[in-house]
Amino acid sequence: MLNFNSFVSEFNSWIFIGGNLNWDSPAGGIQLAPFNRKNAKKQLARLKDWVSTRPNIRIFDGTLEKLPFSAEQFDVVLVSWQLEFAVDMEAALGEILRVTRKTISSRILFIQGAPDNEFIRFLNTTSGLPNVRHQGYLLHFAKEYAARHGFGKATVSHIKAHYAFPDQDISKRCRAAVNLLGGNTASMVDKEELFPRLELHFRGSEHAIGHNMAMLDMRLTAN
Repeated sequence: MLNFNSFVSEFNSWIFIGGNLNWDSPAGGIQLAPFNRKNAKKQLARLKDWVSTRPNIRIFDGTLEKLPFSAEQFDVVLVSWQLEFAVDMEAALGEILRVTRKTISSRILFIQGAPDNEFIRFLNTTSGLPNVRHQGYLLHFAKEYAARHGFGKATVSHIKAHYAFPDQDISKRCRAAVNLLGGNTASMVDKEELFPRLELHFRGSEHAIGHNMAMLDMRLTAN
């Protein structure tokens, strides 16, 4: 889980773009945790309540290629699990750069799957979706594009996260995991092929599927 409580307060204006994460907003601030379909509505409601008291923070879950915001409106733009949905990556990244202020403290943050993301590994072996496979490519493309447009100072952080499957019965764990994986790929997962793979994964005491993420943090290059 990634905690943004103190991070958010450092900047004047934020925009959160994306889904596939639960935005859990306890009393002290906001946290990012793996997406959980069961609690998604409740967590989104918490986030909206939290954001409603902070006029400097906006949420957007729409098309990246057309952001309904003014030029240089935000100090920080956080894009979570959205690059794979962009039809035109250059247009999407151009829009993200357009709405970001060009100051030395401004930041653009991209969150995608880490190389050790078990959840994506299962999708890669059982799904025909090409975009699932290329998490590293998406971040590399974003990094190179942003660097060409002035945001050349980049760092990458590793975010540890997982989906928990607490049932003692392995078959129940497998069914829950199949439903979760299928729900994230518009039911294009080969469920018959996936089930035995999950049985091997859950054999013994394993009760989780890793959903680790990589966060690319881009800053304006100093002149």
